[in-house]
Amino acid sequence: NYVSGTDIPTASLTENTTYTLVSVIDANGCSATTLSGSCVVTVGVLPDKATLVPVTTPLCEGVNAQLALTITGGVPPFSVTIDNIGTNSVPGYTYTYNLGTGLTVGSHPYNITAITDNCGKPFGNLGSTATIVVNANPIALVLTGSTICVSPGGNGTITSTTSVVGINYQLYDAANAAVQAVKAGTGSGLTWSGLAAGNGYYVIGTNATTSCVSPN
Repeated sequence: NYVSGTDIPTASLTENTTYTLVSVIDANGCSATTLSGSCVVTVGVLPDKATLVPVTTPLCEGVNAQLALTITGGVPPFSVTIDNIGTNSVPGYTYTYNLGTGLTVGSHPYNITAITDNCGKPFGNLGSTATIVVNANPIALVLTGSTICVSPGGNGTITSTTSVVGINYQLYDAANAAVQAVKAGTGSGLTWSGLAAGNGYYVIGTNATTSCVSPN
């Protein structure tokens, strides 16, 4: 009594099952002489849980921020909604969100608010908050150089108007070679002396706690 083109119900399945056409008899009792084709019914796993974690935290200003999503159970692709990001289609069980380099200094929390698999089944366990912390980069120092004579030379001086406690400062020359030892910030101006004549000197400040660095 099968009508061509209509669905054929199956028993309740617990695993992937292959069905193969073995006979066809029409209303007159005639059998088909040629049979071909088979199909696989894929049984998906029920949704279980999802977790969202920062790839790296804390970060320094200007570094690309990323979140790693891991999904357990369900049938891909998944429709995933994360606050502060929005809704997108995730093709598999793992996915990395690239948030770019523009996160401001401070804490940025992200939560999965909804996941639905390809069978329309929602996830109940959406994990906990993933927080990315962005640390500030030190501020570049403003430097002032002195004028020296060719002879004897080697007696140039560079000073800064200020410095910050907790920041270590390294002087570099125009060839990007480190000059003298690192100076720790004092809250006051710093002085480098005994320098060769030249231009292009600059200082890089590194936060002793976060390792974030200043621009040139």
